[in-house]
Amino acid sequence: MRIFYVFVALLFISCSKTNKLEETSCMPIEAYKPIPPYNLRGMGYKYVPLLNINCTYPCLNPLNENEFAYIRQLNSNIELCVYNRSSKSNISILQLKNKKYEGIPASYVRWSKKNWLLFEDLYNNIFKIKPNGDSLTQLTFSRSDFNPEWNNKGTLFCTEHLTFDKKYITIIRDEKGDALDTIQYGNIQTISGIPSWNNDRYIFGSNYDGFLLIDYMFKNVIQIPTNIKDAGEPYWINENEIIYSNHIEGIYTFNIKNYTTKKLRQISNANQYSFISLLPNNNFLCERNYFELIDSINGIIAYKTTICIINTCDTVITDFDLK
Repeated sequence: MRIFYVFVALLFISCSKTNKLEETSCMPIEAYKPIPPYNLRGMGYKYVPLLNINCTYPCLNPLNENEFAYIRQLNSNIELCVYNRSSKSNISILQLKNKKYEGIPASYVRWSKKNWLLFEDLYNNIFKIKPNGDSLTQLTFSRSDFNPEWNNKGTLFCTEHLTFDKKYITIIRDEKGDALDTIQYGNIQTISGIPSWNNDRYIFGSNYDGFLLIDYMFKNVIQIPTNIKDAGEPYWINENEIIYSNHIEGIYTFNIKNYTTKKLRQISNANQYSFISLLPNNNFLCERNYFELIDSINGIIAYKTTICIINTCDTVITDFDLK
């Protein structure tokens, strides 16, 4: 399944309030030993888990920075959960039953300001659910919608949609799932990754030519050339800046006004971050994929996938206990 194998793909190659990231002079460099390229006989490294449970795809509640939704997986059992950092409550609101994957998150979730969780299931249909587990609602039915994202007010959401003639477009829908508008890309490549729309005006994404900025108000699509082809899982942190990780080098911000990139943290492929959210104290909530080469002779790597908080100006990492 995509949830289980996503961290392996990342080795080789976020939801939050809109906050102002304060300027700092620090740029921590983590000392985790990188995983070297595989040079032994066979198909590649063997992976053994450090934990029985993998916790992925954290998404902050935009109405309460102490809460986040996430996906918890034990073997083939999948749960959508909500955790409160203040009360330490950990509630499972949606569970896989009888191996019926319809209506179960296949990847990330997004939390709207109208208090709905939005996700795509294994069959490429879009659903929403209340964070207490009520009102699970199917919003699309074509099995052709990907990468859902709420707008800043939670009144609209967009999806990447595969048409009958095998072209990708972006569809804008109301909160009931009814299609209102489409965005055609012309000669510009469509968004190939996860978009971010928690901005009053722009949808941000990336493709093989760099970054992509969609001005939904004026129906204008802007390709921003950059040598950074992987914006990870971008997320707006204020009206001009997005935050993202390219998984194997660092955590960055990108400013759409002056096209400048700022590196916030130096990382290695042994300790990767994704789905980064900015907390009010300027620390980060994110998914962490940790790898350690425990047997170089036989090519065995131990791994774990957790949700953590990163301190902005040091290398302290705090994993949540979400068992």
